[in-house]
Order: sequence, then C-alpha cells, then structure tokens
Amino acid sequence: MIHGMTADMAARPDDCGCHIWYDVIEIGEWFHSLDFTVPRCTFSIYTYPDPGDPQVVAIDTVTSDLILTDPDQVTPYDRLYERLWDAALPPAESLDLLTRAAASLAEA
Repeated sequence: MIHGMTADMAARPDDCGCHIWYDVIEIGEWFHSLDFTVPRCTFSIYTYPDPGDPQVVAIDTVTSDLILTDPDQVTPYDRLYERLWDAALPPAESLDLLTRAAASLAEA
C-alpha cells in the first residue's frame, strides 16, 4: 500500500495540492547536520488577508485540535515551519527521492 501511494505521489506531484516532506532513514549525515527540531505532532498554520486577523496554529491531537492565536504561542511553530521549509529538498530532488523510495518499496 505504501509503495502504491509513494509511486502515485511521484507520478503526479502537482495533483496533490500540498507540500510533502518525506522522511527516509537513508538521509544520514545531511539530516543530522540540520538545525531544527522535528515536530512531535502535525500542525497547520493559517494566515488571513486582513491584517487585523491573527496568525492561527492548529495542532492535531488524538481527541481534538488545539488552536493557538497568541503570538507568543504561534511564533515557535512559525519558526519551526521556516526551518523545515529551508531544510526541504527542491521540487526536482523531492520528486527524485519519492521515485527512488517507491522503487525501493517495490523491491521489498
């Protein structure tokens, strides 16, 4: 199942409408040299065009979502997102990584 999903994402990267971070064990030294903390849970950051609206962070939990609007609580998530974005591979390299991952899963 994971092979099929990974192969599908690699075959149609523009169709998902989202950014995908693909975590693989083989990234080795490069990963360990990065300066960021891996998120302990999934979260979403929402911004709105009205400058009076706050930036909002929604943290996914098992029982309910935690919604943060206080700038002191939102800022760490904003910084974490920026560090993850900076560490992410460019689109072409991400596609190559997904393609290689799908191929290795097919062999397993």
